Amino acid sequence: MSRPDARTLSWTVHPIVKDPRRGLLLALAFLLIWIGSDAILGPEGLVLAVVATVVPMAHYLFPNEYRLSEEGAAVRVVVGSGVKPWETFVGYTVYPDGVLLAYDPAILRNRITKGVFLYFDGNRDEVVRFVERHLPGQGYYAPGAGGPPDPPGAEPRGRPGADSGPTAHQMRDRQDNRRR
Repeated sequence: MSRPDARTLSWTVHPIVKDPRRGLLLALAFLLIWIGSDAILGPEGLVLAVVATVVPMAHYLFPNEYRLSEEGAAVRVVVGSGVKPWETFVGYTVYPDGVLLAYDPAILRNRITKGVFLYFDGNRDEVVRFVERHLPGQGYYAPGAGGPPDPPGAEPRGRPGADSGPTAHQMRDRQDNRRR
């Protein structure tokens, strides 16, 4: 994890390496699909099966490079990259393994792609603080994710239980109020 200045935060995560058992199960499933495709459809089917299984799972199979800045959140993976401005997001949800920056569900496409997921790499509190600074008061903690991070320099406190958090409609209303 690099940190050139307080206005940016960068790190790289390789999700499949963090959970080798799940990676092994995924590899076995891919192998079965590829063998079946080759047997039934031939070499063209095998190529199609490899593309159809690897591309959708690229965020899990390959290293993800994350960069949070004053402009927005950037994610770089083998099959694509891009920077999303903070104004794109209406809220966030903290999970035990990462944080989901949520898109506005009022836009049809955003109902399909819920948002941008940022995996933690031992930097949970730092990432959550950075996101909270840009989306203040618009997040909640999923069950098992603990509570908000302790402020820098503060005495550690107990983690309150997760609450149910705002609904997608409440997050959209907050975004509408922020635009006014």
